[in-house]
Amino acid sequence: MTPPKRFPDRDAIADLRAATDGIEAGGELEDTRRLAGRVMARRDMGKLVFLDLVDRSGRIQLMCDTSRTGELDVHLGDVVGVAGRPAKSRRGEPSLAVDKLTILARNRSPLPDTFHGLTDTESRYRKRYLDLLMNDETR
Repeated sequence: MTPPKRFPDRDAIADLRAATDGIEAGGELEDTRRLAGRVMARRDMGKLVFLDLVDRSGRIQLMCDTSRTGELDVHLGDVVGVAGRPAKSRRGEPSLAVDKLTILARNRSPLPDTFHGLTDTESRYRKRYLDLLMNDETR
């Protein structure tokens, strides 16, 4: 199966973060939003999977309930499109409760450590694309 080439009618992550300001922790809105971006972190918590989605406007947490989305075959660096409802986690983090996840492009080579980023100066010069992808300061 080939991934789709486009994901139209999507919102910016910064707009969605602003829409979640009025929600209390653990609550969610009823309207559906669509986002697209690169998966930069994944945390499995049983039936709930948390993904960090990044686009050029910011970063947001995705809450994927596997009973709603099915098993997730998403790796770090994959470009995905998601549809869901704006929400806040129980800790108050702005999130998107995902109803549907579509993989738009797979990452072929593994990313460096996402916590520390790309720290070796020589690697940053040789692999400029990784430096731009991993380090916020260089963008």
